[in-house]
Amino acid sequence: MGPLEDSLVSMRQILRSVDMNSKKLSRVTGLSTSKLLILQTVEDFKKASIGQLAQEVSLTQATVTHIVDKLQAGGFVTRERSDQDKRKVFVRLTSKGEGVLNSAPTVLQDKYSEAFAGLEEWEQMQIATVLKRVATMFGAERIDAAPVLDIEVIESPQKNSR
Repeated sequence: MGPLEDSLVSMRQILRSVDMNSKKLSRVTGLSTSKLLILQTVEDFKKASIGQLAQEVSLTQATVTHIVDKLQAGGFVTRERSDQDKRKVFVRLTSKGEGVLNSAPTVLQDKYSEAFAGLEEWEQMQIATVLKRVATMFGAERIDAAPVLDIEVIESPQKNSR
C-alpha cells in the first residue's frame, strides 16, 4: 500500500474506533457521549451553571441547556437556584447520575487525552497541525465541532429546516 491508502486505512480505523466506543457507551449507560461528558463535567464541578458547563465542554449554552433538559428528564441531574442570587441556577448530579458515571466505561477521548499528554510538546503540535490539515482537505474546517470523540450529531435545540 502507498501513503494515500495507509492514510485512508488509518482514518477508517479511527472512525470505526469512535463508532464502536460510542455504541458501547450507549449500550452500557443508555446515554450518548455528549450526555456523559456533561455528567462528568457536573461531577467535576459538584454544582455548575449552564454557562460553566458550556465553557468547559466547548458547546453553546443553548446546546448544553438542551442536553441538561434531557438529563434532568431522565433523572440524572437536578437544577437548583442559588441561595445568594435567585437568578442563578446550578446543575447537580443525582444518585442515578452518579451511578451511571460509576458504571460507564472509559470515554475514548479520555484515553486519547492521556496518551496525548504523554507526548512531547513538538509531537502534540505536529499531530494538531496534521489533523487540522486533514480537516481542511475534507472541507470540514468550518464545521462547528466540540472536542468530543463521537460520531453522533451533538444535540441542539435548533433543527435545520433544509
